[in-house]
Amino acid sequence: MPQSNITQQALTDLRELLYTQEEWIKVHVAEFLLWEGQCVDEVRREFLEENRRYGHIAKYRIGIWRVLAQATSAGKERSEWVNRIVKAYEETEGPDRLHAVETLAKLKHAVVADISGFNISNGSDAFTLYRIWNAAYQPNANVEAIHELLVSLLEIQAREYDERALSVSSFVIRNLRPVSPGHWDRIRECALAFSGSYGIRSALLATVSMTALPGVDAQYLFSVKRELLAMKNKSGVLVNLLYVLAESATEADRLLLSSLYARVRKSEAAGYDADIHAAAAYAVLKTNSTK
Repeated sequence: MPQSNITQQALTDLRELLYTQEEWIKVHVAEFLLWEGQCVDEVRREFLEENRRYGHIAKYRIGIWRVLAQATSAGKERSEWVNRIVKAYEETEGPDRLHAVETLAKLKHAVVADISGFNISNGSDAFTLYRIWNAAYQPNANVEAIHELLVSLLEIQAREYDERALSVSSFVIRNLRPVSPGHWDRIRECALAFSGSYGIRSALLATVSMTALPGVDAQYLFSVKRELLAMKNKSGVLVNLLYVLAESATEADRLLLSSLYARVRKSEAAGYDADIHAAAAYAVLKTNSTK
Protein backbone atom coordinates (compact mmCIF):
# COMPACT_ATOMS: atom_id res chain seq x y z
CA MET A 1 0.00 0.00 0.00
CA PRO A 2 1.41 3.45 -0.90
CA GLN A 3 2.44 5.54 2.12
CA SER A 4 -0.26 8.16 1.45
CA ASN A 5 -2.92 5.42 1.53
CA ILE A 6 -1.63 3.77 4.68
CA THR A 7 -1.42 7.14 6.41
CA GLN A 8 -5.05 7.83 5.55
CA GLN A 9 -6.00 4.35 6.73
CA ALA A 10 -4.23 4.96 10.04
CA LEU A 11 -6.11 8.22 10.54
CA THR A 12 -9.41 6.55 9.67
CA ASP A 13 -8.69 3.76 12.14
CA LEU A 14 -7.90 6.18 14.95
CA ARG A 15 -11.10 8.14 14.32
CA GLU A 16 -13.10 4.93 14.46
CA LEU A 17 -11.35 3.77 17.63
CA LEU A 18 -12.07 7.14 19.23
CA TYR A 19 -15.79 6.38 19.08
CA THR A 20 -15.75 2.62 19.65
CA GLN A 21 -13.26 2.21 22.50
CA GLU A 22 -13.71 3.07 26.15
CA GLU A 23 -11.77 4.47 29.08
CA TRP A 24 -7.96 4.32 28.86
CA ILE A 25 -7.78 3.00 25.30
CA LYS A 26 -10.05 5.87 24.30
CA VAL A 27 -7.71 8.27 26.13
CA HIS A 28 -4.68 6.88 24.30
CA VAL A 29 -6.43 7.15 20.92
CA ALA A 30 -7.44 10.75 21.64
CA GLU A 31 -3.88 11.69 22.57
CA PHE A 32 -2.45 10.04 19.46
CA LEU A 33 -4.75 12.21 17.35
CA LEU A 34 -3.96 15.36 19.30
CA TRP A 35 -0.21 14.80 19.16
CA GLU A 36 -0.43 14.72 15.38
CA GLY A 37 -2.78 17.71 15.23
CA GLN A 38 -5.63 15.60 13.87
CA CYS A 39 -9.38 15.80 14.65
CA VAL A 40 -8.77 18.20 17.52
CA ASP A 41 -12.34 19.55 17.60
CA GLU A 42 -13.79 16.05 17.39
CA VAL A 43 -11.64 14.88 20.26
CA ARG A 44 -12.63 17.87 22.37
CA ARG A 45 -16.36 17.34 21.73
CA GLU A 46 -16.13 13.63 22.45
CA PHE A 47 -14.28 14.15 25.72
CA LEU A 48 -16.55 16.94 26.88
CA GLU A 49 -19.27 14.32 26.57
CA GLU A 50 -17.08 11.79 28.41
CA ASN A 51 -16.65 14.35 31.18
CA ARG A 52 -20.41 14.88 31.37
CA ARG A 53 -21.01 11.14 31.66
CA TYR A 54 -17.96 9.94 33.59
CA GLY A 55 -16.30 12.98 35.15
CA HIS A 56 -17.20 11.63 38.59
CA ILE A 57 -15.43 8.29 38.08
CA ALA A 58 -12.19 8.14 40.08
CA LYS A 59 -8.99 7.60 38.08
CA TYR A 60 -10.63 7.62 34.64
CA ARG A 61 -11.66 11.24 35.12
CA ILE A 62 -7.96 12.13 35.29
CA GLY A 63 -7.56 10.71 31.79
CA ILE A 64 -10.56 12.70 30.58
CA TRP A 65 -9.18 15.93 31.98
CA ARG A 66 -5.73 15.12 30.57
CA VAL A 67 -7.18 14.88 27.07
CA LEU A 68 -9.24 18.05 27.47
CA ALA A 69 -6.22 19.98 28.72
CA GLN A 70 -4.44 19.07 25.48
CA ALA A 71 -7.44 19.61 23.23
CA THR A 72 -7.79 23.33 23.84
CA SER A 73 -5.66 26.19 22.60
CA ALA A 74 -7.19 28.59 25.12
CA GLY A 75 -4.93 29.11 28.12
CA LYS A 76 -7.81 29.74 30.53
CA GLU A 77 -9.70 26.60 29.55
CA ARG A 78 -6.54 24.49 29.70
CA SER A 79 -5.80 25.87 33.16
CA GLU A 80 -9.27 24.87 34.33
CA TRP A 81 -8.70 21.25 33.39
CA VAL A 82 -5.15 21.21 34.76
CA ASN A 83 -6.36 22.72 38.03
CA ARG A 84 -8.86 19.90 38.43
CA ILE A 85 -5.98 17.44 38.16
CA VAL A 86 -3.89 19.44 40.64
CA LYS A 87 -6.79 19.41 43.10
CA ALA A 88 -7.06 15.62 42.76
CA TYR A 89 -3.32 15.32 43.45
CA GLU A 90 -3.56 17.53 46.51
CA GLU A 91 -6.24 15.32 48.10
CA THR A 92 -3.82 13.26 50.16
CA GLU A 93 -6.36 10.52 50.87
CA GLY A 94 -8.00 10.73 47.47
CA PRO A 95 -8.18 7.83 44.98
CA ASP A 96 -6.62 9.76 42.08
CA ARG A 97 -3.20 10.83 43.36
CA LEU A 98 -1.11 8.34 41.38
CA HIS A 99 -2.91 9.05 38.11
CA ALA A 100 -2.89 12.78 38.82
CA VAL A 101 0.86 13.15 39.41
CA GLU A 102 1.65 11.00 36.37
CA THR A 103 -0.67 13.13 34.25
CA LEU A 104 0.77 16.38 35.56
CA ALA A 105 4.24 15.14 34.62
CA LYS A 106 2.97 14.29 31.13
CA LEU A 107 1.51 17.77 30.88
CA LYS A 108 4.80 19.23 32.22
CA HIS A 109 2.96 20.97 35.02
CA ALA A 110 5.13 20.86 38.14
CA VAL A 111 3.55 20.37 41.56
CA VAL A 112 6.54 18.72 43.25
CA ALA A 113 8.89 21.41 44.51
CA ASP A 114 12.17 19.48 44.43
CA ILE A 115 13.70 16.06 44.97
CA SER A 116 15.78 16.86 48.03
CA GLY A 117 13.69 14.47 50.10
CA PHE A 118 14.17 11.55 47.71
CA ASN A 119 17.10 9.16 47.62
CA ILE A 120 17.90 5.76 46.20
CA SER A 121 16.80 4.00 49.38
CA ASN A 122 13.23 5.28 49.41
CA GLY A 123 11.92 5.37 45.88
CA SER A 124 10.87 2.51 43.66
CA ASP A 125 7.11 2.77 43.98
CA ALA A 126 5.30 4.31 41.01
CA PHE A 127 4.03 7.31 42.98
CA THR A 128 7.56 8.33 43.99
CA LEU A 129 8.94 7.80 40.48
CA TYR A 130 6.20 9.95 38.95
CA ARG A 131 6.85 12.65 41.56
CA ILE A 132 10.55 12.68 40.65
CA TRP A 133 9.58 13.05 36.99
CA ASN A 134 7.16 15.86 37.82
CA ALA A 135 9.84 17.77 39.73
CA ALA A 136 11.88 18.05 36.52
CA TYR A 137 9.49 20.72 35.25
CA GLN A 138 10.12 23.22 38.01
CA PRO A 139 11.71 26.34 36.45
CA ASN A 140 15.00 25.89 38.29
CA ALA A 141 15.03 22.09 38.44
CA ASN A 142 18.39 20.34 38.46
CA VAL A 143 17.53 17.91 35.68
CA GLU A 144 20.99 16.34 35.75
CA ALA A 145 20.47 15.42 39.42
CA ILE A 146 17.04 14.03 38.58
CA HIS A 147 18.55 11.89 35.81
CA GLU A 148 21.21 10.66 38.24
CA LEU A 149 18.57 9.64 40.77
CA LEU A 150 16.43 7.91 38.16
CA VAL A 151 19.33 6.03 36.57
CA SER A 152 20.62 4.97 39.99
CA LEU A 153 17.16 3.66 40.84
CA LEU A 154 17.00 1.88 37.49
CA GLU A 155 20.28 0.10 38.27
CA ILE A 156 19.00 -1.05 41.66
CA GLN A 157 15.69 -2.19 40.20
CA ALA A 158 17.48 -4.13 37.44
CA ARG A 159 19.76 -5.90 39.93
CA GLU A 160 16.76 -6.80 42.08
CA TYR A 161 14.56 -7.75 39.10
CA ASP A 162 11.91 -5.33 40.33
CA GLU A 163 9.96 -5.49 37.09
CA ARG A 164 7.05 -3.31 38.15
CA ALA A 165 9.42 -0.47 39.08
CA LEU A 166 11.56 -1.01 35.97
CA SER A 167 8.52 -0.58 33.75
CA VAL A 168 7.83 2.82 35.30
CA SER A 169 11.44 3.98 35.48
CA SER A 170 12.21 3.14 31.87
CA PHE A 171 9.08 5.02 30.77
CA VAL A 172 9.94 8.06 32.88
CA ILE A 173 13.55 8.21 31.65
CA ARG A 174 12.57 8.09 27.99
CA ASN A 175 10.20 11.01 28.64
CA LEU A 176 12.98 13.09 30.21
CA ARG A 177 15.27 13.28 27.21
CA PRO A 178 17.99 14.17 26.51
CA VAL A 179 20.24 12.29 28.89
CA SER A 180 23.99 12.67 29.25
CA PRO A 181 26.38 10.21 27.53
CA GLY A 182 27.32 8.79 30.92
CA HIS A 183 23.72 8.17 31.90
CA TRP A 184 22.95 6.65 28.51
CA ASP A 185 25.83 4.19 28.90
CA ARG A 186 24.47 3.11 32.28
CA ILE A 187 20.94 2.69 30.90
CA ARG A 188 22.36 0.56 28.09
CA GLU A 189 24.30 -1.59 30.56
CA CYS A 190 21.11 -2.22 32.54
CA ALA A 191 19.30 -3.30 29.38
CA LEU A 192 22.11 -5.56 28.18
CA ALA A 193 22.46 -7.28 31.55
CA PHE A 194 18.76 -7.76 32.23
CA SER A 195 17.51 -11.31 31.74
CA GLY A 196 14.03 -11.13 33.22
CA SER A 197 10.75 -11.04 31.34
CA TYR A 198 10.64 -10.22 27.64
CA GLY A 199 8.27 -7.32 28.27
CA ILE A 200 10.62 -5.53 30.67
CA ARG A 201 13.71 -6.27 28.60
CA SER A 202 11.94 -4.78 25.60
CA ALA A 203 10.99 -1.69 27.63
CA LEU A 204 14.62 -1.18 28.61
CA LEU A 205 15.82 -1.67 25.04
CA ALA A 206 13.21 0.78 23.78
CA THR A 207 14.45 3.35 26.28
CA VAL A 208 18.03 2.78 25.12
CA SER A 209 16.98 3.37 21.52
CA MET A 210 14.76 6.37 22.25
CA THR A 211 17.36 8.15 24.40
CA ALA A 212 20.27 7.46 22.05
CA LEU A 213 22.45 10.50 21.47
CA PRO A 214 23.63 11.82 18.11
CA GLY A 215 26.66 9.90 16.96
CA VAL A 216 25.69 6.60 18.59
CA ASP A 217 26.74 3.67 16.41
CA ALA A 218 23.88 3.07 13.97
CA GLN A 219 24.76 -0.62 13.81
CA TYR A 220 24.19 -0.94 17.56
CA LEU A 221 20.77 0.73 17.30
CA PHE A 222 19.94 -1.60 14.42
CA SER A 223 20.80 -4.55 16.67
CA VAL A 224 18.38 -3.24 19.30
CA LYS A 225 15.57 -3.10 16.75
CA ARG A 226 16.53 -6.54 15.47
CA GLU A 227 16.26 -8.00 18.97
CA LEU A 228 12.90 -6.34 19.54
CA LEU A 229 11.67 -7.69 16.23
CA ALA A 230 12.88 -11.20 17.04
CA MET A 231 10.83 -11.31 20.24
CA LYS A 232 7.82 -9.29 19.04
CA ASN A 233 5.38 -12.11 19.70
CA LYS A 234 6.32 -12.31 23.37
CA SER A 235 4.06 -10.64 25.92
CA GLY A 236 4.56 -6.90 26.26
CA VAL A 237 7.16 -6.56 23.48
CA LEU A 238 5.28 -5.34 20.42
CA VAL A 239 4.21 -2.03 21.93
CA ASN A 240 7.84 -1.20 22.71
CA LEU A 241 8.90 -2.06 19.17
CA LEU A 242 6.17 0.30 17.93
CA TYR A 243 7.46 3.09 20.20
CA VAL A 244 10.90 2.69 18.65
CA LEU A 245 9.64 2.54 15.07
CA ALA A 246 7.48 5.63 15.65
CA GLU A 247 10.66 7.67 16.01
CA SER A 248 12.44 6.25 12.99
CA ALA A 249 12.76 7.94 9.63
CA THR A 250 14.33 5.11 7.62
CA GLU A 251 12.52 3.54 4.71
CA ALA A 252 13.24 0.04 6.00
CA ASP A 253 11.61 0.83 9.33
CA ARG A 254 8.59 2.38 7.62
CA LEU A 255 8.14 -0.80 5.60
CA LEU A 256 8.41 -2.90 8.74
CA LEU A 257 5.94 -0.65 10.50
CA SER A 258 3.50 -0.93 7.59
CA SER A 259 3.68 -4.71 7.81
CA LEU A 260 3.09 -4.75 11.57
CA TYR A 261 0.25 -2.26 11.26
CA ALA A 262 -1.50 -4.37 8.61
CA ARG A 263 -1.37 -7.34 10.99
CA VAL A 264 -2.46 -5.73 14.24
CA ARG A 265 -5.40 -3.77 12.76
CA LYS A 266 -7.35 -6.94 11.93
CA SER A 267 -10.05 -6.75 14.59
CA GLU A 268 -11.39 -10.18 13.67
CA ALA A 269 -8.07 -11.90 14.35
CA ALA A 270 -7.48 -13.95 17.48
CA GLY A 271 -5.71 -11.92 20.14
CA TYR A 272 -6.69 -8.56 18.65
CA ASP A 273 -5.67 -5.69 20.96
CA ALA A 274 -7.23 -2.29 20.30
CA ASP A 275 -4.51 -0.51 22.28
CA ILE A 276 -1.80 -2.06 20.09
CA HIS A 277 -3.85 -1.24 16.99
CA ALA A 278 -4.02 2.40 18.08
CA ALA A 279 -0.30 2.55 18.87
CA ALA A 280 0.57 1.14 15.46
CA ALA A 281 -1.75 3.59 13.70
CA TYR A 282 -0.14 6.45 15.61
CA ALA A 283 3.34 5.24 14.68
CA VAL A 284 2.30 5.23 11.01
CA LEU A 285 0.95 8.78 11.27
CA LYS A 286 4.00 10.02 13.13
CA THR A 287 6.58 8.55 10.75
CA ASN A 288 4.75 10.01 7.77
CA SER A 289 4.01 13.38 9.33
CA THR A 290 4.69 16.52 7.30
CA LYS A 291 4.59 18.77 10.38
